[in-house]
Amino acid sequence: MADLPPDFEVPTPRPGRASRPAIVSFAGWVFVIAGVLTGLGGAFYLTTGPSASGGAASFGLAFAAFGAAELVTGLQILRMSPAFRLIGLPIAGIGIVIDVASLVAGSRWQLVAIVLHGAALYGLATQGEAFARRG
Repeated sequence: MADLPPDFEVPTPRPGRASRPAIVSFAGWVFVIAGVLTGLGGAFYLTTGPSASGGAASFGLAFAAFGAAELVTGLQILRMSPAFRLIGLPIAGIGIVIDVASLVAGSRWQLVAIVLHGAALYGLATQGEAFARRG
């Protein structure tokens, strides 16, 4: 202790960023992955749809646009943007509706997507205070 100057003070660290709750991280990654898959599915449907009719093209375009919306929302949720938490709630609900429609059409894998979208919806609905601290 003798080799320290008499006016030496231990520096205080800068305050760190608040940690992101795990369920919010999970919701963000669900949106990112679902957005990529839905966007690719929509683009694939646009290019190889059953016919060149306007209905098939608009269906593929809607899926691609919804996939892009999910992707952007997921990235912003990972950044803890309070506005995108509010956007993510209805997007998760719309995702569940689309998953149920696909399940009725015969895709059993949509059960997994329903559970994932439901968990994302739950996480965003219950973690509002985590976003409020950041905003």
